[in-house]
Amino acid sequence: MRKEFFKDGNSELYNLQKDLLETKNLAEIEVKKAKKLLKQLQKWRVSVGLKCQF
Repeated sequence: MRKEFFKDGNSELYNLQKDLLETKNLAEIEVKKAKKLLKQLQKWRVSVGLKCQF
C-alpha cells in the first residue's frame, strides 16, 4: 500500500503482508516501485475525474 500526503508531498510505501502496523516506510528504499505506483495513482485520478486540492 502506498500513501501520499498532499500537504507536505511525502509518500509512504508499506509491505502490508509483512508489516501490518506500517512501521517500516519503504518509499525511500523501493524508489522505482514507489514512483511507478504514484504514476498509476495519478493516472487513475485522471481517469475518474478526481481533483485533489489541498
